Amino acid sequence: METLGDKIYGLRKKSGLSQEQLAFEIDVSRQTISRWEANSAQPNFENIRQLCDIFKVDPSFFVSEDESAVTDSDSNVLPRVKRGKFYTVMIIILSVIAVVLAVASVITGKMAFPTIKGDAVMNIRGCKPYIFIIIIVAFSIVIIADVTFIILKMRSKKAM
Repeated sequence: METLGDKIYGLRKKSGLSQEQLAFEIDVSRQTISRWEANSAQPNFENIRQLCDIFKVDPSFFVSEDESAVTDSDSNVLPRVKRGKFYTVMIIILSVIAVVLAVASVITGKMAFPTIKGDAVMNIRGCKPYIFIIIIVAFSIVIIADVTFIILKMRSKKAM
């Protein structure tokens, strides 16, 4: 029979967290996590709820012997290290897309809104102003997503 401490230990290892990192997430001491895993102390209801949120398990997982109470598959629980690499890759991809959209907005802006000077030559093929607006909106969305991933990466590092 798997004890509560064994379950906490197994989930913590599977998600790639140290006792100190898990303690930081729950706002308890590392020693508290150690006592839970050694079955010399029990987490309270609020701690169980936090563990469920962190490990994506149903509360019944901690009280039942049935391990099917895990709500996500093992592959969906990303260790913190993999999350950091994922955030880095997403930041790079979104930054490249932002640069491409910025260049595209300059080009379409000159085509959609030609001036009396030399820009009118670029309007040979024509470009509707709404295309320029769509590119600017897409650029804004990509920048917001990029900033979001930067913040997530910073929080991920802070938790480690």
